[in-house]
Amino acid sequence: MTLDEDNHPSYSDSPADVVDMILKNFDQGLQALQEVNQLEQKLLPALFKSNAKSYLKVPVKPNGMPEEIDRSNKQLLPDPNAWIWHAYAKLRNKISDCVEPLDKYLATFDKYKAEYALDPVEYIKKMDDEENPAEAEALKKDVIFHRKEADRLNDEIPDSIVVSMFSVNCDSIRKMLVEKHTQIAEAEINLIAK
Repeated sequence: MTLDEDNHPSYSDSPADVVDMILKNFDQGLQALQEVNQLEQKLLPALFKSNAKSYLKVPVKPNGMPEEIDRSNKQLLPDPNAWIWHAYAKLRNKISDCVEPLDKYLATFDKYKAEYALDPVEYIKKMDDEENPAEAEALKKDVIFHRKEADRLNDEIPDSIVVSMFSVNCDSIRKMLVEKHTQIAEAEINLIAK
């Protein structure tokens, strides 16, 4: 997970792209099967008159959903590759169903909106006012608060979590949010020293 340009958590790889990649692997698997030579021609070349290579008869995925045939008409045969289309559609639907929990999981990070918007540089500029310097006791309390927040975020946000069939890496979001609080605490300690 990373933050997008609007400081909202998002996935580094789009779940839709992952689904597309799995479906492409399905198509590539069918394509690879079409390129397998027939074993008989290699083992028993004397039985074959021509040297033309022959390949396995492999089902081909139809471009669109095959039409249902009229069962009362005995002369029409069903599309022999219809089962490939149905297997592909079932795979696509099942994988797409696995993406839905990812969106719900992403919503759990909405509670950290204040941390996303937190800018350590701007925060310290407000504290480091030459005309109205912050008191050392107030800075000390703020340092303790930010250290506790950094510890809380370290405990709350795991390194990674399994959501549906995906493993989501939360480490970069956690490090970034903890780093903001750590930077503020260190800068405030320097202000106290000044």
